[in-house]
Amino acid sequence: MAAFFLRFPRSSRVSRISRVSRISRVSRLGRRRWLAALPITALTLACSSSDEASRAAPSPSRVEESSHALETRDELDANTDYDVQRYDLKGELDWERLRLVATVGIQLRHQNLARIALDSAVDVRAVRLAHGGPLPFTVDREHQKLLVDLPPEARSRRVVRLDIDYEADAVITPELTQNARMYMMPALKGDPAPVRMASTFSEPFGAQFWMPCHDTPSDRAVFSVEMRLPAHERLVANGDLRFDRQDEATNTHRMKYDSGFPLPTYVMAFFAGDVEAETIQHGRVPISIWHRRGLRNDYATVISETVRAMDRYERLFGPYPFDRYSQIFTPGGGGLENATITQMGEWFLDFGSYGNLNTGAHELAHHWFGDLVTNTSFYDVWFKEGMATLLATEALLPILDEEGIGTLGIERRIPNDGEAIVRDRSLPVMPYGSGPYARAAWLLTQIRSILGDDPFWRTLRGVLRQYRFASIDTDQFVAAFAPRLGPDATSRVARALTAKRLPRLEVEPGTPAGAFVTLRDPDGAIVAPMTVRWIAPDGTSRDQTLAIDARVALAPQIEGEFLVIDPPDIHLDAKRLATLASPASGKNFETYVAPLLVPKGPGALAQWLHAGGIHQMAVLSRTMPAVGPERFDAFLKELDAEGAKMLAISRACDVASDPALDPEARARWTAVLTRALRDPPSTLGLRDLSSRRFAACGKILDVEELFASDWAKLEAEPSARGLPENRVAFLTRFDLSPAREWAIWSHVATHSSALNQRGQAVYKLRDDAYRGLVPAEDIPTWRAFFVRLLTESQDYTVLSSAIAGVVATRASAPADSAPALAGLNAVLHDPVDYWYGDIHGDAVCAAYALTGRSPGSPAWQTFVAGLSDARLKADVQARVDNPAACPP
Repeated sequence: MAAFFLRFPRSSRVSRISRVSRISRVSRLGRRRWLAALPITALTLACSSSDEASRAAPSPSRVEESSHALETRDELDANTDYDVQRYDLKGELDWERLRLVATVGIQLRHQNLARIALDSAVDVRAVRLAHGGPLPFTVDREHQKLLVDLPPEARSRRVVRLDIDYEADAVITPELTQNARMYMMPALKGDPAPVRMASTFSEPFGAQFWMPCHDTPSDRAVFSVEMRLPAHERLVANGDLRFDRQDEATNTHRMKYDSGFPLPTYVMAFFAGDVEAETIQHGRVPISIWHRRGLRNDYATVISETVRAMDRYERLFGPYPFDRYSQIFTPGGGGLENATITQMGEWFLDFGSYGNLNTGAHELAHHWFGDLVTNTSFYDVWFKEGMATLLATEALLPILDEEGIGTLGIERRIPNDGEAIVRDRSLPVMPYGSGPYARAAWLLTQIRSILGDDPFWRTLRGVLRQYRFASIDTDQFVAAFAPRLGPDATSRVARALTAKRLPRLEVEPGTPAGAFVTLRDPDGAIVAPMTVRWIAPDGTSRDQTLAIDARVALAPQIEGEFLVIDPPDIHLDAKRLATLASPASGKNFETYVAPLLVPKGPGALAQWLHAGGIHQMAVLSRTMPAVGPERFDAFLKELDAEGAKMLAISRACDVASDPALDPEARARWTAVLTRALRDPPSTLGLRDLSSRRFAACGKILDVEELFASDWAKLEAEPSARGLPENRVAFLTRFDLSPAREWAIWSHVATHSSALNQRGQAVYKLRDDAYRGLVPAEDIPTWRAFFVRLLTESQDYTVLSSAIAGVVATRASAPADSAPALAGLNAVLHDPVDYWYGDIHGDAVCAAYALTGRSPGSPAWQTFVAGLSDARLKADVQARVDNPAACPP
């Protein structure tokens, strides 16, 4: 069955779904429902505290647990025909047992229901009617449901409130699966900020693991959370802080937050730990950056880049829709747009990185698309994820398009072939894949190109107004564009939503100076036409359309013309589409089409510098245009993307280090590149370079002297103070002598107060080992260092590189591998590392490599026997059972 319900009557106009479930009708009351709930906010939790209530004996009216409580789907639908108005959570964290001990008050509106079915994967102790007695309930663990029977007097009430005492298990560290949940991360070994932290991560169905609820995105409710905490720890949650009450006798305090507005359960969240914040006032909105106390970073840049993205979104859609905005950085974890409090993993902390900037802008965009207006179901998730992906690029276009050419940055997105935008409803919601993200953003970009910017943004503003604090499905979202798209384009959009295969670009050899290309679109993913443009040295241009299934000749017609593929950057990378057609087609693209992209001669180069940063990067990722050292300074300044500037420097180093180059020319290049690297472009462009793209620079420049002050800071100051993460990443692209490499990077790896810098330093050392840069006499020292990290650190980035490092420095004598094997065994037994599926898998494969890659060897068998009591995931155990599946 299709993952959406687009119906096209004979007029070909998109129509809304005529039949809507009862719960959807209730949930779409939106603001009216919210306002109706507000007069009842004085309702409070039961008098007993959460810890006393949840530890009380179970109610004598409790129904026995059953695995067959839900007899039919109709019964379940009937029991969920209600609208939750409020959740009031009150509790505390039991760190010894890794549990949340809590009571939640659930206020809901219904019509004559005898039984309420809630989503719940917690241990329920008692259920009460507010201001009343205990209620019978059934726990259905198989279906993760809590069914509560209402007494006759409650059935006739329009609004009832249930108080549920329960305990919820936490896991030690985040595991991004369909069953996301609550995490209680202890202080980690090898962490410069050894501070514990608890957090939730609820999308798509994780809220039920820490709170009984109606865990569906279409049912929005006001959320409050109150926690008792040690005096030095803080609570952070959705909305506003209502109170912070100290209890000096117990050295604890109680904090309470209230959202004040309705939100879906998957973005309800709380965080607790020894955290601190940097806050500024941006107009009417306070912006805060929360993090574990003592975790060093350039938070001023995080705030300034957040402000820049918010300003862009407000220009497009109007004021930020909530009263405050916070970002909280947690150990591990990905990114989640919890309303007013975006959660991001600590590896995203440095906003000097394009990728991290993009993630921050993506999550902020969700506050309009996802939090203000929510997808009705997670099969409609492309609406919010596609918009956030598009908007993140929009917010960062100055980095990609400094001159404001108007390119849309779509080439930066790489969807998978075979994944539709809207998931088939016969499949589980997760995993999302790239369909709702990169592919949905591509479709939205095509719609944008057809409508033009003003109608596109105007339509989206209308969606935000119409569905404010409510939900929207695929039919409704497409219907909003249909009047401006027209019937034909709307039909193409409908087809593209379920298209699985990406387009293919077949490339054949053409004339000596060109090629033949044929664009195929087997599933109808293309909505807007794909064009190419030829630009002459005098600025004149001519366009060609790549019509579907038409064999088109690409060849210059006048001297000096160069080719720009997809000038407005609406479509996906042409090289990738050619490779999808066949390996031969991909090779033909590089042989016959890629050379056409390179400007030849001063006039063509001048025009190319106005073609847009995306197209400049397409050339510089392959070659360097004919630019001499005397022109390079100006050339660098005229490039329109930070990535293009970084690529240009690395390409110039390739040219300058050519052994056949005239020594005088090399000297001129050395002078100009020294200037360029002494004050380099923004390191945001590092994303466009592979890990060793500056290696050639070290052949012509004295990088020891060039970055002397940086090396001194890294070597002398434990905190690497003054060097942000991306500056450190930049320095790792250069090679020093092995002795200096070891002195600097081993120090950073064990002493930096920035966790990500430790990871970068270990990666640099393991990379040196793999490239054979470590002298033979130093290998035992390096090996011992990597082995020590296996048991001294629980950080993902450090561990992943340390595991690779023990393989890169493995000993020839089996006995010398014993310490490394013991360390890998410890990694596989560490519950904190359990969530890193790839870390455990890498540890298994590393041990297999160290024991000679022979499943029958005594050393391997001994290692496997030592894992008999380890808690391994199924995919990791599969590697243990079949190590031959490990990569070579």
